Amino acid sequence: MSHPFLNKKIFPFYSAAWLFPTVLQVWSMALGGYFTLEAAIILSLISNSVFFILGLSMWFFVKYTLINTTSLFKRILDFTASCIMILFIWQSVVFILIGLLWNNPPDFSIFFPQRLIYGFMVYLLILMAYYLRISYDVLQEKAQNEARLREMLKDSELDMLKSQINPHFLFNSLNSVNWLTQIQPDKASEMIVSLSEYLRYSIAGGHRTLSSLKMEMENITRYINIEKIRFGEKLKAEYQVTEECLQVKIPSMILQPLYENAIKHGVYESTDPVWIETKISCNDTHVRIVIQNSFEPNIPYQKGNGLGLNNVRQRLRLIYGETASLETEKKEQLFTATLLIPRICPSEH
Repeated sequence: MSHPFLNKKIFPFYSAAWLFPTVLQVWSMALGGYFTLEAAIILSLISNSVFFILGLSMWFFVKYTLINTTSLFKRILDFTASCIMILFIWQSVVFILIGLLWNNPPDFSIFFPQRLIYGFMVYLLILMAYYLRISYDVLQEKAQNEARLREMLKDSELDMLKSQINPHFLFNSLNSVNWLTQIQPDKASEMIVSLSEYLRYSIAGGHRTLSSLKMEMENITRYINIEKIRFGEKLKAEYQVTEECLQVKIPSMILQPLYENAIKHGVYESTDPVWIETKISCNDTHVRIVIQNSFEPNIPYQKGNGLGLNNVRQRLRLIYGETASLETEKKEQLFTATLLIPRICPSEH
């Protein structure tokens, strides 16, 4: 813990603070007729210069007491003793310097009671200044530690959410490969190659918070192609992407749960062809991603646990706060997921 007054910003203020009592003492001693103006200036400068130095040295006592004394009563006793010692040294040094400067020094002792009261008040003010600075530093350090802790928790939570995605998709894909090896081995081989490319991107994405929309859509296309190998003509996909949106950064793997959800609830139990349509547009502030899939409303689908959609919402909240959103709508034979993501991520500032 460095001296709070001995730095370039605070030291000028500490020095300037002594001007007021110095001028006030000169004014009271000279105008009161106790001393000449010259003697009043010299006496005031000597007195306040000595306390100026003693005030700086008080920091080391405050620091020692703060570290080694935990009892309030003991701390009060220490500061009382410190105050008496400071006042004694102050008065002794002042009288020695006055004696060295004058052969017949002025009778400075007539103000002894006033000087003791003044010295005591200055001692308390300096002590309070040190404690205010210590309290400020403690609060600043606490705020910084809390900010670091929140950042660590946020990173841990994001890592946990991302780790929930990969096993979910891998489980579904391996089931598809297992099914294809029995009826279409060549398709199974093609699917394994596509799956390996997808997982390579997914593993690399696990170390990134953000990826470009272009990279994400390329990976989503791999995913859809994997599923199309399994479902064939039963699954159709269309993409309408505005070119200027492709360089926007979005959270890595944020789209994956939405397409998994579309296939799980739209394709698995359906007897008719199901299409998934993706529309991506953007303005100056946000990119809008709309993923729609058809489904057959009269077929009883397996009820999900909502993990995928909740996962997306939590990741958006952790990264963007309230500026990003995921809205879903189920209407007649159409399920729509609308994702609104800011073009600039707060962490990139």
